[in-house]
Amino acid sequence: MAMPLAHAQQPVSRSATGWRIPGGHEPGTRIWLGFGGGHEALTLTLIRTLQSAQVPVGIWVANAQQQALALESLRDAGIVPGTLRWAQTPGVFFFLRDATVLAQGPTGEVGAVNFRWSHYGTAGWCARRHAGDARAVASCTPKFDALREGLDAAMGRELRRPSSHAGGAARAGRTFDSDIALEGGALESNGEGTLIANEALLRQRNPGRSRAQLENSLRRLPGVRHVVWVAEGLAEDPQMRASITAQHVGWGTGGHTDEFVRFADARTVLLAWPEDEDAQQHPVARMTHQRMEKNLALLQASRNAKGERLKLIKIPMPRPIQREVVLRDDADTNWSDQWRTADFPPDEGRKAGDVLLQMAVASYLNFVIAPGVVLLPDYLPHGTPLERQARVEKLFAAAFPDKRIVFIDAIGLNWYGGGLHCATLNEP
Repeated sequence: MAMPLAHAQQPVSRSATGWRIPGGHEPGTRIWLGFGGGHEALTLTLIRTLQSAQVPVGIWVANAQQQALALESLRDAGIVPGTLRWAQTPGVFFFLRDATVLAQGPTGEVGAVNFRWSHYGTAGWCARRHAGDARAVASCTPKFDALREGLDAAMGRELRRPSSHAGGAARAGRTFDSDIALEGGALESNGEGTLIANEALLRQRNPGRSRAQLENSLRRLPGVRHVVWVAEGLAEDPQMRASITAQHVGWGTGGHTDEFVRFADARTVLLAWPEDEDAQQHPVARMTHQRMEKNLALLQASRNAKGERLKLIKIPMPRPIQREVVLRDDADTNWSDQWRTADFPPDEGRKAGDVLLQMAVASYLNFVIAPGVVLLPDYLPHGTPLERQARVEKLFAAAFPDKRIVFIDAIGLNWYGGGLHCATLNEP
């Protein structure tokens, strides 16, 4: 249920006065990309596409060795490295969107929100998978990672350094510490004081905290005055590796907003919407349809921080995409490319040799806004009808009339709960 507007107008903390988290629909001044993780070919495609649209591009790497490897790949692909800006920050990873949330000051300064790092809530995932086995839970749970815990602030500091390509001085900035665990892909801002938050994900990342407590923390973020709550994300997007229903499984984030609900402007909200035929024929699409119906009702009852009703646009989802995976014994597997029996709680009865159906976390809402262009995932190669994708293109062209729509196949990210938006970071 939407909070009353009187509550929504509560002032932000003084420390954040004049600062804000830019809206997801704002193109920014540069698109940053990560490099590596087996997604090099997609990164090269993104660089070419953005450069052809005259969009400034930056490459973020963890160290000099990774930068050297990236430079070699760029030269082999015929891309001139001198046109790119580079940044190095230890601990940075491919999905830059999740690594930090950037803020903007009243005169263009760049800052960062320092959320707590929870490895996508892995501790809770481990506790559920190994309930009653304290040793297994301890072994599964990742140890504290100082690099990742301080990554938000470190990336903010890097962006405040002078750039030889920009030819300018460093911009002043600051870091805003937050007491909640969250990733950037789970934060959807309209740039004018309103956030959309997924209650199921926020609760999972921050166990033991009520929605009211979480809202108080969100409203202490730069410029935030109002929170619009939705219930949960796509069924295709479970937390980590998990069962969805019957033999259908998924590998996801647990409900990042950039998969299912995005601002097109300060009051227009795009909502992922499974087609009726898919919901009738596929059990996972049916679950997602039910979830989006709940979210639609919540959004229809909500307003933004200015008291304006939200304008809602349903964006068709691609046809469900799935592939067979075979469970292996723990000793025979590699976490990056195999599914293990230990990925599931013992009471589910999964065993080595079981053939499961992995769902891709596929959604047109994992898109990228850049100056003059919108990058959308391409699902024609994966079974989505041409007529459906044409409708999606028409809806985006109407929502962003001053931008060219470009489709890019990013299915390789969808199998790991990611997408184009996850792999990019917009610099304010």
